[in-house]
Amino acid sequence: MLQVEKSIRKEAWPILDRLIPVILAHVKGCMVEIGMGKYSTRIFAKYSELFERKFYGCDSSYRMIEAIKLAPYIHDRVELFKGNSYQFMEQFDDTPAVVFLDGCHHEGIVRQEVHFFIERMAYDGVIFMHDTMPLEGYYERKLLTKNKEMSTYKIRQELEKMPHVNTFTWPFSAGNCGVTMVIKKDMNRKFYRL
Repeated sequence: MLQVEKSIRKEAWPILDRLIPVILAHVKGCMVEIGMGKYSTRIFAKYSELFERKFYGCDSSYRMIEAIKLAPYIHDRVELFKGNSYQFMEQFDDTPAVVFLDGCHHEGIVRQEVHFFIERMAYDGVIFMHDTMPLEGYYERKLLTKNKEMSTYKIRQELEKMPHVNTFTWPFSAGNCGVTMVIKKDMNRKFYRL
């Protein structure tokens, strides 16, 4: 048991690493990451190559983009975009199967990102949202530092009330900040109309 615990702690994104291949095995479409990272981007690039899917990565940090361009896991199905999510969404013209939102955490921006991608997403496609748990003390510290509008948990609460998506939040993942999975429903399926 202890050995399993240690291996899970070493992995940066075990939920993404285990669920992305399941999703891609059942849903056609590309992958998108808003707010790239050295571990999460590696996972997306790996499954982009394995499933022969396009992967779009977006980050506003020039240093992040340049570092990832040089990473050994980057291949010809990976397209990197340097800019904010609004700029990326203006030029994005594809159908995502998987989206990971971990860029700006301001409520208004996250809300627009979520609705933009849900509208374009394939049915049964999934959006993963990071930092969706208002953990005691954590958000208070964030408010005192750089991110004064960190309120992604409010978007999660709104999505939980929407009939055309299913949501599930893992509170114990991503440094206990929470990852929410948002699945787009096909409302024409009989089991959704019960």
